[in-house]
Amino acid sequence: MTGFDRPLKPTWIYNFVKIVEIGDTITDHKPEFNKILWELDGEEGKRKVRTVLSRYFMKSDKNPKSKTVEYTPIIELCKAYPLEKIKPLLLFYLLSRSEVLRTLSKIIHEVYGNKKDIDYLFLR
Repeated sequence: MTGFDRPLKPTWIYNFVKIVEIGDTITDHKPEFNKILWELDGEEGKRKVRTVLSRYFMKSDKNPKSKTVEYTPIIELCKAYPLEKIKPLLLFYLLSRSEVLRTLSKIIHEVYGNKKDIDYLFLR
């Protein structure tokens, strides 16, 4: 199971996806991606966020090691709708693509169910 320990902002996801086209080589967009991630310090942190974003939003489940942008439904949606309309969809898409986030969501649901307030400090 691949871990998940990087910060992600909806604006980063949206802006990343908006600048690529299907078939592009992901590394060709590194300078543009780094401009989007201006808030992060250090090349290593930016590289890891670029990896997470490309893994979940620019590659298919069938070909996770691809170096090119592959068709994913989220690319089409980001190009068609403004960020404010698809923010919840970005979260849903991420939760559905990441095994570790699906597992954590299941555990949170088992502990808290639908009626309890979630104890953020406990989860952290």
